Amino acid sequence: MSPVITISLRILLPEETENKLNLNRQLSYLEISFKDNGIGFDQQFSDQIFSIFGRLNNKQQYAGTGIGLALCKKIAEHHQGLIYVEAKENDGAVFYVLLPLAQSNRVL
Repeated sequence: MSPVITISLRILLPEETENKLNLNRQLSYLEISFKDNGIGFDQQFSDQIFSIFGRLNNKQQYAGTGIGLALCKKIAEHHQGLIYVEAKENDGAVFYVLLPLAQSNRVL
């Protein structure tokens, strides 16, 4: 099967961020989603893949260092946003990156 990636974006209003941890409820956010038709994974491992060197598959099966998503998480958090994933085994995944449309007065 050929890989397919769909990228979408939308603006989240403050009331749509109520269930998202660590977001400023006074700000609007841009939600960028990346959907793939890959191997997916069990949702219970969704936090593990954002840990440094966190891998769900061995290096012989799938290449990678386990650093990429941890770095993405740090970048999103540095910009007062977040990243999370929704996945299903053998049915791909959707990664969500939420970034504020404007930065608060917090010093970065």
